[in-house]
Amino acid sequence: MRKSIGFIGGGKVTRLLLRGFDNKKIKFKKVIVADSNPVVLDSLRNEFSFIKSDSAAAAASQDIVFLGLDQKLTMDTLGLISNEFDENSILISTVPDINFAKLAIRLPENNRLARTLPPAAVYINEALIPVAFSPAFPEGAKDDVFELFNYLGRALEVPEEKLQTYSAFSSVLPAYFWYQWKELISMGRELGLNERETVDFLSESTISSLHLAHRSDLTEDQVIDILPVSPLDDDEDLIRDEYRSRLVELYRRVNPQRAEV
Repeated sequence: MRKSIGFIGGGKVTRLLLRGFDNKKIKFKKVIVADSNPVVLDSLRNEFSFIKSDSAAAAASQDIVFLGLDQKLTMDTLGLISNEFDENSILISTVPDINFAKLAIRLPENNRLARTLPPAAVYINEALIPVAFSPAFPEGAKDDVFELFNYLGRALEVPEEKLQTYSAFSSVLPAYFWYQWKELISMGRELGLNERETVDFLSESTISSLHLAHRSDLTEDQVIDILPVSPLDDDEDLIRDEYRSRLVELYRRVNPQRAEV
């Protein structure tokens, strides 16, 4: 991809994105990372030899710019470097709580604003990445964003008001299912399967089961009726309550303006 990339902020999301790009051996014209912490920059340079550390202003002048600062620093930093963005630069914010309206306060002339909250599966290039575009974002320029994110999995365009919801689900999926997967894989080994066999079978069975429940012509009662066993019936209400209370609380923390959900 013959574009230059700038990262304003060298935290966890930047590392995930760099890992995904490096996995695919993507060749950019230039990759600049700006961060105020020299330890963070040293760590990134040791892991990714192709990056160059520089100022936030230098990162902002690249073709595609990722914004990944703490919420408290974002607006002040943008105010200091707003003149450094090229009129054709694409700014992709990964800051959860700064919406397009707030970004436009600092960048009123930039109509190429996008937002995403990439899930951890970027690390293995298998992520479904929700992306929101500002209202004036040129349709033709979206191709550059899709091309970039499709290296990391698959990009999905979503309205900005739904971005936090997608993020809440993608963030908690591994956390909610990790222990269940781990235990099922352990049980599979105990019962005669190796780990690869168990993982492959669980992966395909989980998807087909979800499709049976929600993409067939069966009602919920009919789906339950055809199941050969339902060993967690006694705990169903408890599990439902845990999902709802924990997930909705997480959503409210990252999306306080819609706390009535």
